[in-house]
Order: sequence, then structure tokens, then C-alpha cells
Amino acid sequence: MVTHALAIIVCALAISGFIGDSLSALIGIPALLWRTGWISALVGWEMFQFRSLWIYRPQENHLGVIYRFGRFHRFVDPNTWALLLPGFDRVHHEVSLYMRTVEFELPNVELFDGLTVNVRLKVFFTTDPRKASEDRLLQALKFQRDEWSEIVKTSTEDLVRNQVFLTLTYTELAAQRKNRDVKRLLSHELVERVRAFGILLNEEYGVMPVDVQPNRIYRDAVLESRAATSVGEAALERLRPFLQVLEQIQPDAAHAAMLLHIASKIAQTGQLPEIVLSPGGDLPISPIHTGFTGGDGHGGNGSGPKYPPKKRGPVNREKPLAG
Repeated sequence: MVTHALAIIVCALAISGFIGDSLSALIGIPALLWRTGWISALVGWEMFQFRSLWIYRPQENHLGVIYRFGRFHRFVDPNTWALLLPGFDRVHHEVSLYMRTVEFELPNVELFDGLTVNVRLKVFFTTDPRKASEDRLLQALKFQRDEWSEIVKTSTEDLVRNQVFLTLTYTELAAQRKNRDVKRLLSHELVERVRAFGILLNEEYGVMPVDVQPNRIYRDAVLESRAATSVGEAALERLRPFLQVLEQIQPDAAHAAMLLHIASKIAQTGQLPEIVLSPGGDLPISPIHTGFTGGDGHGGNGSGPKYPPKKRGPVNREKPLAG
């Protein structure tokens, strides 16, 4: 470097002497003044090159990574000036110390009760290779922006799918989201996993489950169940007058009236109803024992017709032995 600078100065002296002599003869400026100007300009340029090659300071809120002979040598803090040896030291790269954010969605996360949910998360973290462990330092020094984010995503997904959410039911998950227990648990576990790579985050709210929703199949089933409940209640309300009439007539007449009513509906709709009987072949619910009109269960006012009780078969009882 010094030899290079001296050679440039010598050449500058020769050129400035020739140009200075020529210009001094033309415009009357002394040759010594021209030579001094040329030398000052060249020395200033060399000093600027010296500063840019030998003195280094990272950008604001960035960490400088210095390599010497192709291997990691040291870090340079954001507010520090460092002296570099040209030809030996070089700035490998700078690591941003600003806050980073990664957002992603995990579909079909299984819960303890067998349900699956879709989870959307945000993770807030910073990177500082100075905090990395010795066995992970060289790996961390090679990371760029995408590598940091991928480590955070992979570690968070493993925690969500294989550890935290597998211990919770959907009801517990909804309750703990309100109490911030899930955020605290995820953040604490993630801190322990990624600290060795120099990834830092808050142990209370570093991981934020932004949205947790049941998957599409479960949502459709819930909507169908709610719709079926509403339709069933409406159907029972429509049947109430019919059942009240059945309670006022004899069982045979009620049976005939019900068959006629079913036949009329078949004629109107053209569809046969599906009739499901109990295993014994009897009707699961007596048309008279409806409970829609109050009373004692045997009619609206307790005085309606009743089904005769079933006859029991003979019971074999062993005679006691004579004493």
C-alpha cells in the first residue's frame, strides 16, 4: 500500500512538473505552485482511500462482521470505529439489529379433543449473532434475512402442532386465548429453542396467535347443526295442534288419522317418509304421551285414553326346600 502511494506521488511530480512548466510559460503561473497543487490533490485522494480501506464503522443499528484470511475474526458494534488491515481484513456483511416480523398461517392444527383449527400467527424477533452459542455461531454468521425467518417459522410450527395445541381442547383454547396463556406459553418455549442461533424475542408476547378458527368442515357441521335445530323446533311447533287433536280421540282412531295425514303428505310431495322403529318394534314415543299439552302424561288434562299395560309372561319361581 505504501509503495503504491509513493509510486503515484512520483508519477504525479513528474506529470505536474511537465504540465506546470508548460502552463507557467503560457499564463505566467509559477511551476512550483502547479506542482504543489497537484501533489496536495493526489495526497488527499490517497488519504480518502486509506480511510475507506483501513477505517470502518457499521451502519446505524447494524452489527459488522469482520473476516480475516477468510475466517471469522470479530464483530464491530454500531457506534465503534474499527481499524482494518488492507489485504487481510474485510467486512463480510452487516446484520440488522432492528425488529423483524414474520406472519404465517398453519392449517389443520389438531387439538386434544380431535378437532382441527386454522391458526394465523405473528412472531416479533431480533437477531444478534453475539448472543449465539459457540456451536451455532458459524451457522448464524451465514444467515441472511430469509434464513432467520425460516428458523422462526419452523420452530413455531413444531411447537404449535406437536406440543402446545395437542394438550388443549377447543373450549380451553378459546378461554386461554383471552387470558394470554397461549401467547405466554408459545413465546417462552420459542425463546428456549432459537436463542442458540442469536434470535431474541419477548417471553410474554413474542408469539401472537392473531386468529384461531375451526377448519371449514367443522364450521359447516356447526352451521348445519344450528340450522337443523331451528328446523326441528319449527317442525315441532307445527305438529303441536295435530298432537293435541290426537290426544282427544281413541288410539285406533288416532292411528288411522295419523296414517291418513301421512298419506296426504305423500300425495302432496311424492316422497315416502323414513320411519325408524325401536328395536322392539314398538313406537318409541306414544302419540298420546307427547307432553305438549301438560297434564299427567296420559292426556292433556289427565283424562284422555291410555294404552293398556303390557302383559308379563309367567315367572318361574323355585319352591323353597322343606326344612
